[in-house]
Amino acid sequence: MMSDYRAYLATLGLSSPLALEGFLEAAPDAIVVVDWSGNIVIVNQLAERLFGYSRSELLAMPIDGLIPQRLREHHAGYRNNYFREPHTRPMGEGRELSGRRKDGSEFPVEISLSR
Repeated sequence: MMSDYRAYLATLGLSSPLALEGFLEAAPDAIVVVDWSGNIVIVNQLAERLFGYSRSELLAMPIDGLIPQRLREHHAGYRNNYFREPHTRPMGEGRELSGRRKDGSEFPVEISLSR
């Protein structure tokens, strides 16, 4: 699975996908990147620890798997709206956002959207 992950990083057109991987792993925050369809395509080790999933598990799931069930209903619409007009901004202004761990427990999250 790690070779698939590195192959995906290579498709981003970077001169050094390993440099990006090093940057992601050195980041002080959990990083989860999704594609336009909502599939998780990049994660770092902090995301693995925070959500309780292995990298291979995270890369095989949609982002909705990390969102509590009670918040999933409108998420696809929010995601589609963002991809129609992507711009860097905090997500969920004025709302309390939560993530869901593998064990089902929830925790507060702060999310930034970048294009």
